[in-house]
Amino acid sequence: MPIQTAQTHKTSDKGKDSSAEAKVRVLAERFFEKKVEITPRSYSNFFLSSKLNYVLLPLTLLLFLSSEVTLSFYYRLLSNYDRVKAGQYFGMDFRVYWYCMSLLVASYCLVLVVKYFCLNLCVINATASIH
Repeated sequence: MPIQTAQTHKTSDKGKDSSAEAKVRVLAERFFEKKVEITPRSYSNFFLSSKLNYVLLPLTLLLFLSSEVTLSFYYRLLSNYDRVKAGQYFGMDFRVYWYCMSLLVASYCLVLVVKYFCLNLCVINATASIH
């Protein structure tokens, strides 16, 4: 038995078929999203729709940058482990080396928490201001 779709299936009662199509059209107009062109300007309008985001958005971008810089410093210091072990890295001993490493890890974690908190606040403020 072939599968019949809603478009190919015709009932004997023409009145029911046309009223069903009308209901589908009404539901489609009501619930389907309209085609909207998304441009970079759409994103700036979204994020800058709240006055608080004028401060939070640059702060969030700065935190994104600082997290990458912190991670780069951590990898740079980690790559010099053998030189620190040999005592050839600025005269640094192991204790100072591990203090620096732990400070970088702690600051990286703190920057990540604050960064994502600010990003969530930006999105929530923007969403609340447009709804």
